[in-house]
Order: sequence, then C-alpha cells, then structure tokens
Amino acid sequence: MSELKDRIYGILKNVQLSTLATITPDGKPWVRYVMTAASHKPEVWTANP
Repeated sequence: MSELKDRIYGILKNVQLSTLATITPDGKPWVRYVMTAASHKPEVWTANP
C-alpha cells in the first residue's frame, strides 16, 4: 500500500462519526450525520446513526 493509502486507512479504519453535505434541488444545504469505516480495499462504508 502506498504511504498516502496507509495514512487514509489509518484515519478511516475505526468507525467514526462523519458528515455528508450537499445541496437540495432548490439550492438549500443538506447535511446528514453518518458513521463511516473503511477497509484495505478502496471501499468506505456508511450508516445512519
């Protein structure tokens, strides 16, 4: 694994509370809290708490 991938995995390997932010079709902000975790594969899992 490259050094960058190791650093990213080091942060995401444990389940963490994160936020997912975007905008709605009418231009308003929308934010959702999610739990995130990652594997050595290029995968990130999310779940709503």
